[in-house]
Parts: sequence; C-alpha cells; structure tokens
Amino acid sequence: MSNSRVMIFIDGSNLFWAARARNIPIDYQKLIDFLANFKGSRSLVRPYYYGAEKVPPDSAQRGFYEKLRFQGIEVVTKPLVKRISWATLLTNNARVQVTKEEEKGVDVAMVTDMLSMAYKNAYDAAISVGADADFENAIQNIKQIPKRVEIAAFSDDDTTNVPPKYFCTACRKMRMLPDLFIPLEKYVDKFRRTI
Repeated sequence: MSNSRVMIFIDGSNLFWAARARNIPIDYQKLIDFLANFKGSRSLVRPYYYGAEKVPPDSAQRGFYEKLRFQGIEVVTKPLVKRISWATLLTNNARVQVTKEEEKGVDVAMVTDMLSMAYKNAYDAAISVGADADFENAIQNIKQIPKRVEIAAFSDDDTTNVPPKYFCTACRKMRMLPDLFIPLEKYVDKFRRTI
C-alpha cells in the first residue's frame, strides 16, 4: 500500500521487556523507519512512544525520553503509581508491607490515541508495536472504521519457552487479529542498536 499514511504506536514497556529478555538493544529510529516502509513506501505521519515515569523521574529515564523526542518521536508518559499491599511470610507467618510501583494508564492512553486518530482520519494504517491482548477490542473497532491495523511484536513459538513466553510475546490470537502481523524476531538486524 504505497503512499498511504501510517502512524506508529509503541508500547514502550512491552517492547522494552521483550527486547531485554532476548538481549536485543533497540534503535528506535531504525525500528520506526523499518516499520513505516515495511509494505512499500509509506508516508509516516508521526510515531508515538508510550511509557511510565518515576515520580520524580530519574536522570537516565529523562535522558532516554529526551533522546526519543529529539528523534521526532512523540513521547506520552504516565506516572508510576505506588501500590501498598500486605504479604504473609511463610517462615514465621509475620505480615509485612510490600510497596510496588505499577504502570497505570499507559495502555489506555495508547488505545485512546489509536482510536481517536482513526476517527479523525489522521492515518490509513496504524502499527501497534507490542501485542497486548487488552488491545483486541480497540483493534477490531479500528478495522471497522475501516482502517488498516498492523502489529509488530515478538512471537516466539509457544513450545520453545525460550525466552519464557510470558516475556511480552504475541499470543496466537493477537497474531491473527491484525491485517498484518510483523514478527520482530525475524527482522532484528533491521533495528538492532549498534553499541
């Protein structure tokens, strides 16, 4: 589909953990260029990166997001939320308080942007980088507008369990849902960052 308009929506946490589990450093500019032109020459409207941010943000995280912005990537962040829960120790049945930082609102922001941009006719094709099963309804709605939806994600064979399948791999259902599924493990040389 040459000369069509494409927007790229990167689920930062999903891609980060999937790439880290496979020891693959990502060059985001190379990834965006590769995906935008995967189906021939297409016009990139804008790439988006969605991620969580510590409060206050640490310098490494701030530097990473600034680098993405300098590359022309629209960065959307949501603050990490502290959750406090209680756990019982098995050794002595003592109750301890557990504090954990969780990512909240990132997936909602990404899906909202994908849907609203589709309804505003801002793109012909959306590429979701990451195959979160929570996006299923949004993808079906975007396809009904009708807009093209592509998913780019790692799709390791469920039988190998290497790396473990819980490291952000695309489930079978999410590989069949879009108009096109791009298995990132087959194209690592196109977007690997040279160190």
